[in-house]
Amino acid sequence: MKKENVKIIDLNLWDENPRFPEEYFRKTEKELIEYLFSKKGESEKIIELAKSIIDNFELTPWENLIIWDSEKKKITLEGNRRLMVYKILLNADLISDPKIKKIFKDGKTKTKISNDFSVDCLVTDNRELCLRYVELKHLESGYKGWGSPEKANFERRRGKNNDSIILKTEIHKIVRDLDIPIEIKERVLGHGFVTTFDRLLLDQVAKDYFKFEIKNKKLFIKDAKFQEKLGLIIWNLIKKKAYKEIFDEQKIGEKDKLDSRTLNKKENRKKYLESMDSRSVKKAKEEIANSIEEKENLFGEKTKKIQTGQGKIITNPKNTGRNTLIPNNRSKCSLKIDQDKINLIFRELREDLFLDKTINAVGVLFRVFLESTIDYFAEQEGFIFSKDIKLKGKITKVADYLEDKHKVDKERLKNIRKVATQNPSILSIQNFHDYVHEIKVTPKPADLIFKWNELQEFFEIIYNEILIHKK
Repeated sequence: MKKENVKIIDLNLWDENPRFPEEYFRKTEKELIEYLFSKKGESEKIIELAKSIIDNFELTPWENLIIWDSEKKKITLEGNRRLMVYKILLNADLISDPKIKKIFKDGKTKTKISNDFSVDCLVTDNRELCLRYVELKHLESGYKGWGSPEKANFERRRGKNNDSIILKTEIHKIVRDLDIPIEIKERVLGHGFVTTFDRLLLDQVAKDYFKFEIKNKKLFIKDAKFQEKLGLIIWNLIKKKAYKEIFDEQKIGEKDKLDSRTLNKKENRKKYLESMDSRSVKKAKEEIANSIEEKENLFGEKTKKIQTGQGKIITNPKNTGRNTLIPNNRSKCSLKIDQDKINLIFRELREDLFLDKTINAVGVLFRVFLESTIDYFAEQEGFIFSKDIKLKGKITKVADYLEDKHKVDKERLKNIRKVATQNPSILSIQNFHDYVHEIKVTPKPADLIFKWNELQEFFEIIYNEILIHKK
């Protein structure tokens, strides 16, 4: 590793950081930041670090950031929280919560931080060397470690696929895929609950009860009702209470108490698992549904309160931070479009049409922009669509062409291919068609912004290739 002083704007957050579940791979930095701020405890830690950095800005008592210099960009494998703080100080729009945003805006004024700000880093193109450092820092005793989910994620992604790691990561993944509020899932996998959760689900008692089996590094579960029972377990742990009095040795009123102390005993874990039945599963499902109170504003943003019996889990809306389909900020979206009509449509969607006043016009024009872009690219590349081909067929043909001829990574075309599939999705082409043809369908601002955010990379690829073609 060599020591370098690198500008913050030239560094990237690590999307495969064990703090992020796999579905956050290749997400934008704003999405990564929003995810961490949505996790209980993480927001407080980052704000605490931010205040320290702001108050002691002239001092640098921090370790060097560890940077993997890949062929495409510099990725921070150690020091992501610090990098996140600096990035939000430079651009407070990376966070949506107005109170938190103010802390960083005031911090920017106080520190006078600019895009020229740089930090000391240890840089190498040897990814394995970086990961060894991260492993030492977070897994070895004597260092500040990750929580249980992060440790397991890191070891699994490093190829350490022993049965205990596979079991833990797969169970946690199943939790994240459950059809219950994400706030509840994050709570049970977070500090204060995950240790008890793991103790209950990962020992031999649970393996025997649910009939877990690991073959060829994959987890198989013979209990057909495992996911339903898992929802019950999660809800009981959050409430710290079972539906039945099952621990005979406990005092009156504590026989149904479910916490780290009662579940520390093997016989108690066995009693609890065996106490679950269809009635309890149904009751938990109903209680979870009835515990949620949501309020929605004009942009489809929802404030959610979940009453658990141990206090409320409150989630503020994920503010989109804009009132136009396309970010009116060149650093966030700057397409160079050399076709006059398409460029005019782009600018209208970015600067003139506001979602709170022209929502239907935006929905219709977004679809026009998509098809015009597809047609223009085909024209520039010199191939013609057949007369009977529909828009989803055009999209598939262009995606195949980009992948085959321009060697665009298929992962970068994943979202545009979703538009062309039959699968029900907010990105599906039928959704776009409904904006035009269905009299009862009115698009929601939050949905349109989500669609643009997911498809912006595709538009960037298209117009970049057109510019290259014309040089």
